[in-house]
Amino acid sequence: MTPNRLAVPSNLDHLDILAFSDCRVQHIPGLLEWIDAQQTRPDLILYGGDDCGRFRPDDATNHFETLASKATYGLAAVIGNDDVVESRALISGERVFELHSRPLQIGPFLIGGIEGSPLDEEDLAIGATLHSEEEIARHLRAVTSLDNSLHLLVLSHTPPRGSLDSAIRFGRREIGSVSLAKALRSQAAPEIVVCGHVHSKGGLSELSGQTRVINVASHDSYGAPLVVAQFTWSAREPANSPLFSIDWNRLPSLVGLQTIWGIGPHYTVRLEREGISTVEGLAASTPEAVGRALGWAPSSASLRPLILRAQAALQDTLIFIQQIAFPPPPRLFVDIETDPDSSRYVWLVGAFDEANGEFRQFFASKPSLEPQMVLSPFAEYCKRTSCTSLVCYSGTNFDTRMLVERMKAKKFHRPNVVVEGTDLFYDLRSSVALPIPSYALKEVAFWLGYRFHHPELDGWQAAYEYESATARNPPVPPKLARKLREYNADDVMSMAHTVHSLEARWYYRAI
Repeated sequence: MTPNRLAVPSNLDHLDILAFSDCRVQHIPGLLEWIDAQQTRPDLILYGGDDCGRFRPDDATNHFETLASKATYGLAAVIGNDDVVESRALISGERVFELHSRPLQIGPFLIGGIEGSPLDEEDLAIGATLHSEEEIARHLRAVTSLDNSLHLLVLSHTPPRGSLDSAIRFGRREIGSVSLAKALRSQAAPEIVVCGHVHSKGGLSELSGQTRVINVASHDSYGAPLVVAQFTWSAREPANSPLFSIDWNRLPSLVGLQTIWGIGPHYTVRLEREGISTVEGLAASTPEAVGRALGWAPSSASLRPLILRAQAALQDTLIFIQQIAFPPPPRLFVDIETDPDSSRYVWLVGAFDEANGEFRQFFASKPSLEPQMVLSPFAEYCKRTSCTSLVCYSGTNFDTRMLVERMKAKKFHRPNVVVEGTDLFYDLRSSVALPIPSYALKEVAFWLGYRFHHPELDGWQAAYEYESATARNPPVPPKLARKLREYNADDVMSMAHTVHSLEARWYYRAI
């Protein structure tokens, strides 16, 4: 049974909240610096769990308490499924509140917590802190029965079942809490659920019934940014209102030498042994010194780009390594969308013809229409184009390989322009040093000034939404189809924007 709430007096009719979760590899001091740089301080900071030990790395360090000092009322948190139950004790300090054991009331607002993840014998339940659905249901009833006159937010490590809980690790499945989903359909439903756990859904929000579900999980892959949500919870404006808004922030997780593309932890250690421990040090180094540290020959073609990338980072500008070597115009810029496994079908091809300025899309409203709606008309389109080359961007030649494989599987003629398609990633990487830690198209294009309609979407998320909508062979709903088309169009046009921007910069540099 949940103990009585801890009440903090407040006469505010709103709370400005900052929320994040699953901070497993990201740089915590960087988050502290970012909060300090904001114009206003939050009223409350929420952390949704996992790796709580990173916030208490030694007896002298308590990042939870430091974060709490940055907010008017402090920080509230729950542990995740990969935290041991004893980790609750880590969520402590001045104005630090562990929510699973004791809900927090701030004026007219009540914040309850659900730690860990559900223990479901029919599913793959992984972790150290697991609760049965019956336990979660009893816990929620205890929280919601405290005072039904208060505005309720639930901080749950795990999402409600069926809402931002579609996992891909260990197989695609829904891993949210059934009991939390039922609570969202009750009369005592919380206004907001802030959750994490499902990394691929981090940075997304949706309505489930009348409840606003906000997933603030971050990926745990090396270099993944920290997802941070900022929103205002108001006693006057319901969270299910169309006017409710969330500011999403993705904070860089890499620091020091690892902010330079091509340098990971292993190279960092080697460079530091040779006395090259900062970006400034690398920028001032010689190929001989860097080669000696990494065990490469001083003449290696990869050494100079590393040094130039460090110089670009310090100057916050791009530096040309050599003359850019993109295929000459006119080019056909192409991006494809596939199933989540990237192997079974292509449901959308976007193409921008540089010769006539035309943008076309070949879209299958359901997977079974791939041959007649995508592959066949795109193959015919390629035969007619006056473009001399097809270009894409992935770093693996994915788009052209997949198109060739699918055309072959469906016995369509494979146009030479597709078979001989070029991946621009390699030319860009070898030609330009950029002041960003990634050469992913979205990051490069954004730095060059392109603005995306759906920055929260990535290729897998788009694929999953398409496949989920067409699982029983209905066509994609028009609203979703429009969003997916816009996402694909951005991928194509941001590629063209990147190429044109770099070619213009090279031209004006040369004259």
